[in-house]
Amino acid sequence: LVSDWRRFAAVEGVSQRVVQLPEGAGRRTRWIAVAEYSETPPGGEPVRHGLAIDATEREELLSRVNLQSQRLQSLWHIATQRGKTDAEKMQLMLHLAQEVLSLDAVAVITLNAGSFSLQIGVGATGSLDGEVTPFLDEHLYRECIEERRSFYVNDLREDPAFVGHPHLAETGVSGFAGVPVWVGNQLHGVMVFLRRAKRVESFSADDRTFMELLATWFGQLLLEGRQRAELEHLAMTDVLTRLINRRAAEVRFQEEFARA
Repeated sequence: LVSDWRRFAAVEGVSQRVVQLPEGAGRRTRWIAVAEYSETPPGGEPVRHGLAIDATEREELLSRVNLQSQRLQSLWHIATQRGKTDAEKMQLMLHLAQEVLSLDAVAVITLNAGSFSLQIGVGATGSLDGEVTPFLDEHLYRECIEERRSFYVNDLREDPAFVGHPHLAETGVSGFAGVPVWVGNQLHGVMVFLRRAKRVESFSADDRTFMELLATWFGQLLLEGRQRAELEHLAMTDVLTRLINRRAAEVRFQEEFARA
């Protein structure tokens, strides 16, 4: 095979193509790289030579790289958009995750005084009450918080801790992923990814990387927002008295004058 391949590589006029061979429903698609050329020996008939190599792994890798590249480019585009508020960017990021990961709901759950609450999210029906709210007190969120790590369950209905859970039948939620959201050194909450469709494969390594990056970027937006608010407060406050300074008084006067 090696000698044949070297012979093919040395011949001019070799035609090359990649052929997709469907293997049927539910089976892995195979890709075959084909190289062909023709030669006519002196006084003989044309002879056609061909070589086929299984290129499935290469094509799957290229497909994964292209897909992940498109995801990251879309995320970068949202994060760097001018004229969008942080809240609008966050909403767009969650919509992007819902679309590219084929999810039914994406949300950020915050922990305050020992209880969870919904901060922001997007759902397949426009409302998250049916997807997220029933799970606000469940241990899945708490595990992400207490262990400070990401948590993935391909099918909750097959997880021993959730077998027979009444909300599974109500919501139809199957896949779950929870990624901690850090704002600086402070744990802010959990970014939750939910889907109803049952899949044989779990969340892929690329899916998990995208989720982790999304949660990191989300936390960075929150951190920058807090820093801007703190700087604005310092700019409007007298250092000694902690009262509003002249600049703040002028701004307030202009606002009241415009309102009048």
